[in-house]
Order: sequence, then structure tokens, then C-alpha cells
Amino acid sequence: MKLTVSANAEEIKDSGDGGAYINRSGIYDVKLNYVQVAETKNKAYQLNFNVEHKGMSQTIYGPILVNTDGNVNTITKSMFDRLSVIAGLEHGQDIETEEAEFPVGKDQVLTTMEVIPEFADLAVKMRIQMEYSVYNGDIQERKSIKAFYREDGATAAESVSGENIGKRLAIDEEKYATNVTYKDGLTEEDVKAWVQSRSNNNSATKTSTAAPAAKTGAQRPRFGK
Repeated sequence: MKLTVSANAEEIKDSGDGGAYINRSGIYDVKLNYVQVAETKNKAYQLNFNVEHKGMSQTIYGPILVNTDGNVNTITKSMFDRLSVIAGLEHGQDIETEEAEFPVGKDQVLTTMEVIPEFADLAVKMRIQMEYSVYNGDIQERKSIKAFYREDGATAAESVSGENIGKRLAIDEEKYATNVTYKDGLTEEDVKAWVQSRSNNNSATKTSTAAPAAKTGAQRPRFGK
């Protein structure tokens, strides 16, 4: 897949809108291990971000870049352009995805995937907003990527203009960093109860399987389709 970077002001304008494992809304210092362009079961293409935060790697499944009809999703393309500018790429520069192998799943099986080489090992700040919705009667949790910033806090627009470096980051930290999206009539109390229920279930499972786990050893999942 070939993508072309745009540094037009309209495309890269700033949007207003705990531990090592990222599981809550916030702005995080991360390293992009790789950015995958993955084909979905519906024949769309999405961006998946494998990031390292405080020594722990995890994959954040990102937005759709190319819709099922073959048209580019303009919102995702704008995010791609902002990240490209932050990575130091030029307006009009073409990017070709490349095949690469990375360990996937709890067994860390080497898997071939399409990645964007220009984003590999890139240190950035990333704003995540947690989203909760209901599907088939179950609560679903999603990490939505809202913004990227350079290590020094500059957005793409600020890095191009060279002015007001970190101004947008300060606004986002103050007004948006802790925002959470609740859909389908969910409330904060609903999600808190759901999280507590999952925690109780996990604790019960660990207690009932403690002896076997000690014999077999625990494996940390990282990335899986």
C-alpha cells in the first residue's frame, strides 16, 4: 500500500475535541515499535499501533484508514498526516508499507504483517481516550487515539510553524486528557461495576488455578489478531 503525506494546514490542524499498561484516558510517553496496516474481515484497512510504555509493549487497535468501499477515511488520514509530520516526513512524500515479522500472541509466534517503516522506533506523546459501548448485551472497551505530539510536546501544526510549541498539549492536558466516552446509554457507574466484576472474576480464576499456574508458568500476551 502506498500513502502520501500531506502537511497542508487543514489536514494537520489541532483537534480540540497509571502503570505501564495503558488502560485509562491520558497522555502517555510511548515508543512506537511498529504501526501495522491490517486488513479487516470486511476488507477494510486499519492502523494498529504496537507501543512500548515504561518497558511494557501492547497493541492499540486503531481506526479504519481505508473503508470497505475503497475510499480513504479522511479523519484517520488526517491523524496519519499529523503523525507523519511529527516523524519528520515531508509534504508530498510517498510511503510504501513493507512486510516485516513480529512476535504475536501469548506464544510470541513470528507473524508477517504490513507495517509503515517510517514510524518504527518513533518516540512520541500519545493521547488516549477510553470508550465504552454495548455489543450483544456486553460492555465493550476501546482505546481511541485522539492525538500525537512530538517528544517536546509539539503538535504537527506547531512543529511546522515553529510557534507556540506545547500550547495545544497544555490545553489537552487541562481539558481533555481524562475524558471518557460512554455510549449506548452507559454511565460511569455502569462501567465501574463492570470493571469490578471483571476484577472479581479474575481473582476467583487465579485462586482456583493457582497451583497449576505455578507449575506451568505465566505468559504475558502482547499482540494478536
